[in-house]
Amino acid sequence: MKEVLAATQTVSRRKFYNEFAAQVGHDPAEYIRREKVARAEELLRDSTLPVRRIAELCGFKNVTRFQVHFRRIVGQTPAQFRAAHR
Repeated sequence: MKEVLAATQTVSRRKFYNEFAAQVGHDPAEYIRREKVARAEELLRDSTLPVRRIAELCGFKNVTRFQVHFRRIVGQTPAQFRAAHR
């Protein structure tokens, strides 16, 4: 985040977040989480990697946070998603 903000020195952090949310529909942090979850969906469909490893590969700090965000965004746990897409 700070790197992106540094590249946009002409706007305040608040303005950047507001403009980003207006354009994308989510704040930057939520956008990043959704991108991570989208990648996790691919890995769950296309690999046999354990959920813990997928969480690591997608940049989540731990499997619990991954499962919480995945369920909130997708509406299923990673295990449910994998079973439904086999």
